[in-house]
Amino acid sequence: MVRTRLPFNKYPSLKLLTPSYTFLPDVIITGCKNHIDRIQLSISSKMGSYGYLRTILERDFIRISVKADKITNTRKIRCYQFPGSHLQLISYGSDKNYYLSVILQDPNPESQSLLRDILMTLPHSEIYLHQIEFAWDFYVENKIQAKSLKWSIDHNIVLKYSQVDCYSRSQCDSQIQNFFSKERTCYQGNKGNVRNGAKGLRLYIKSDGTGSFVRVELQANSKWIKDKLKLNIGNLPINHTHLDFSECFVFRKGLTTETIQKLTNRIFKNNRKESLLPMTDLARKARKAAERNLIVRQITNDGAAACYEEYELPPVCKQISGFKKVKNKYGFSNQVNQYFPEYPKTF
Repeated sequence: MVRTRLPFNKYPSLKLLTPSYTFLPDVIITGCKNHIDRIQLSISSKMGSYGYLRTILERDFIRISVKADKITNTRKIRCYQFPGSHLQLISYGSDKNYYLSVILQDPNPESQSLLRDILMTLPHSEIYLHQIEFAWDFYVENKIQAKSLKWSIDHNIVLKYSQVDCYSRSQCDSQIQNFFSKERTCYQGNKGNVRNGAKGLRLYIKSDGTGSFVRVELQANSKWIKDKLKLNIGNLPINHTHLDFSECFVFRKGLTTETIQKLTNRIFKNNRKESLLPMTDLARKARKAAERNLIVRQITNDGAAACYEEYELPPVCKQISGFKKVKNKYGFSNQVNQYFPEYPKTF
């Protein structure tokens, strides 16, 4: 199948993903959608403020249900509906102080503006943006192409400024063997948890009335919202233009035979003891082969053999995590860009 290039003036966010990168598969992207998927606000309030907020919400929103949380008896969830959006009011705390959480799902400008006006009148309360989920949806022709696109993005996308052990999956850790099995959500964040740290990444496949699509989702947490995005409740309504995709993610090449050999030579040069242990050429080659195999195993962290194909390796962010550990172990100063360069654009 020939890779199809779409008119980028119609789908501008495709300049940042899909056909503009050389690693992506030959799939047909039929559409793209940038939007805010979810906004969560946290409120520290007196108990009387909770009653006031509940009354106002029931006046301006349509209440759907009220249920007690299964985890604790002190938390209640009230669900509301607004044209195009859903809202949850979660209350928990003591008799004197109530801690409230408001979750707006599929927020549109109207529901955000209405919620802002309501919360701004809330007396004796501290309100801050707790989480914002920015989403990029990429539609394809069928589910097989969605899985192919998801695998390619998952393998090469790296959350900027992430630490070691930042990757996790909701299912088993084998990409190839379970390629056609149940879809798994992929995560990048602090210790693989998007709720920890400043921000996190989710990647998964969804379906709606128009077909299957791959969703790249950035979860911005409270510290990053405040310090980096500089947003607060007064900035509602928020839209996708408040976040630049390139500030959060980068696409990198994974390890190759050449970069593994380069890294092996670097480590071998720093750690050889030829003055004490003279070696023949054959012994030196054998040692290099052993070092190379060890390095591949340490970086991939899955027992991969020295004879490998690039698609058999784990996602690049996991490779980078292993590289950082090897770098600390052997004590050299080479940087990530030398072994995991960014993917070039095709135009």
